[in-house]
Amino acid sequence: MHMSVFILVGIDPFHQPGVDEIYRFDTKDKVYDFINNWLDTKLTEQLHYCTSLKGDKENHIQEYINYLNDWNVVQFYGEFTHPDNASEPYEYKWELYEL
Repeated sequence: MHMSVFILVGIDPFHQPGVDEIYRFDTKDKVYDFINNWLDTKLTEQLHYCTSLKGDKENHIQEYINYLNDWNVVQFYGEFTHPDNASEPYEYKWELYEL
């Protein structure tokens, strides 16, 4: 029986060398839980900025999770923005690898 290992790599585009965090998970569900909590924290922080948060926080989180499920990457812009439509660089990026 093959057991998968999931590696989640956090990349901060504003720091060098760029790789900021690396996590190992036994299941994809644990990856989604981690990303969900990370997004919840980041979007809750954004509520306190003068620009606030447009739209529903839970909808933004679900859009990021859906994109992660499809493409194994999260490019965080604050409110969810499809990477093809982004006019600004992402603030943070998570890449997911299955070994």
